[in-house]
Amino acid sequence: MLDPVAACFHWVTFRILGVMTPNNFTAAAGDIIAFEFVTVISHSVVQSSFNNPCIRSGFDSGTHIANEGTGQPYVFNYTVADTSPVWLFCDVSTHCKEGMVAAINPPTSGDQTFAAFLAKAEARVSREPRRSRPRTPRIGVARLLLRRQAHLAQVLRRERLR
Repeated sequence: MLDPVAACFHWVTFRILGVMTPNNFTAAAGDIIAFEFVTVISHSVVQSSFNNPCIRSGFDSGTHIANEGTGQPYVFNYTVADTSPVWLFCDVSTHCKEGMVAAINPPTSGDQTFAAFLAKAEARVSREPRRSRPRTPRIGVARLLLRRQAHLAQVLRRERLR
């Protein structure tokens, strides 16, 4: 039986640059991985396999963005079952093929390392035609980031007053 008191929390943050941070780490059975969606760009966290990095083979968080009506980042929790490797990717658009992948407990040597998994995901770009996607006007993204910054400053001010 897993001891909930001994479990550790690991935070994985989705950033605007298309990276899960950290993208590979070690966790024990019973640890909780909190995937935090802090960007205004849609992301997901989906379990895959080493051999098929951009194909769903397990859990799927669904697609989320920060501030889904709550003013807070969206958080998806995953409890680690054992110390076997868990391979992950973002299923939105071409994010996986652009390297938005992660691994829990990846081997550090051999042919199934995180670096090899990342290379497999990125190699899929050359085999499949890249779909064009609408460009987000940079001014729109900048405005959203400024609003997020202003909101965070407001939250911090309220916390100081308490």
